[in-house]
Amino acid sequence: MNTINQDLKAEMLRFGYGESKMGLVLVALTNRGVAAILLGNDRQKLQRELRGAFADVQLIEDEAGLAETIAKVVALVDAPHCGLDLPLDLRGSELELAVWAALRAIPSGETRTYGALAKALPYRPRPRRWVRLVRPTGLRWRSHVTAW
Repeated sequence: MNTINQDLKAEMLRFGYGESKMGLVLVALTNRGVAAILLGNDRQKLQRELRGAFADVQLIEDEAGLAETIAKVVALVDAPHCGLDLPLDLRGSELELAVWAALRAIPSGETRTYGALAKALPYRPRPRRWVRLVRPTGLRWRSHVTAW
């Protein structure tokens, strides 16, 4: 049973667009926080990607209502070292969420090997391949310019 999809069926996802130095930014929120940040150059493609990621959710375009949140996300995209002070709606397996937390703990501008990232996980044993296999999709941050 996929509890993530079950949770989403009754949900509504509000979204809007902003312009960053990297191009168009689509920001989507649930009642729990930011659920998706997508980068690209075409609104229709970004909306199709959002629909693909959240197929069972009612999508509502609400650029005006999300203006402040969109501005904060655009600021993050333009200056990632400044961080983001918004609630996130992260979803995934226990392992995916652990990988996502380890990735978020890496300071902007720094890098980690898969091995170092795996050592930060609360699992024993911690094979590096787990980190490579898990793409944390709890918060969708995908760029059409820079692939995962």
